[in-house]
Order: sequence, then structure tokens, then C-alpha cells
Amino acid sequence: AVRLLLGKSASLDDEQTVVSKIKAQCGPQFSATLERMLKDIDLSRDLLSAFRESEESRDGRMGDVDLNVLVLRTGTWPKIPLCDLQMPVRLSNHQDVFRSFYLRQYPSRRLTWLPSVANCVLRADFPKGRKELVASLYQ
Repeated sequence: AVRLLLGKSASLDDEQTVVSKIKAQCGPQFSATLERMLKDIDLSRDLLSAFRESEESRDGRMGDVDLNVLVLRTGTWPKIPLCDLQMPVRLSNHQDVFRSFYLRQYPSRRLTWLPSVANCVLRADFPKGRKELVASLYQ
């Protein structure tokens, strides 16, 4: 689950192959949760692609921030503790842009942000080359 959440999986196809082998060896009751997790990741990719093509994403409010969001079903994933984190205004604005896009498509659903699993990639150009720093949202 952590590998999928953090985008550390080598390939979604490889993950699906492993789940298929688990299903064949142990039965569908052992692979059902893993299959739902992979489905969430796949649907999130499609949703993010639609968001990036949407008017909200292209109207200039996103600036130079590349927002990546995973929409996960409650009950499928391990319990992630909720925390009260005051988001910086710039990030909060980006959340609002995505939220309005998402709720326009799915008005009966609700989004709960989980900053405890969020991370940021900061990119900077220096005279000796480009550097990337990956930090948790708390950092």
C-alpha cells in the first residue's frame, strides 16, 4: 500500500501481475483489497489527466505547481490518521481548484485531505545543475 501511495512502484502492470498470482494461489478473498487499491490508483490517474485538461487547471490559478492527487476509497486502504494542519495559502488555493473540479463531477461525494501522506518535490536550478528535494508536507 505504501509503495502505491508514494508512487514507488516500478510499474502498475507489475503490481497487477503480482495480485493476479496471489488471486490464483490464495483465492479472490485474499486479493480483493489489493485489486481495489490498484483500481483506485488507475482511476486517480484518469481523474488527474481529466483535471489537467480541464478549464480549472488551465485558467492560470495553478501557476507553476504540478498538483498530483490520489482519490482513495475509504475502507480499502490502511487507516491513515487525520491531522489538523494549516495549509499554506498557495497550496490551499490549489486544493480548492481541484475540489471544485472533483465535486462538479461527483457532487454526492466528499473529499478529505490527508496531509500526513503528502509530499512536495521542490526543483531548483543551480549553476552546477538542477536539483530536486523531496520533502513531506510537514517539512
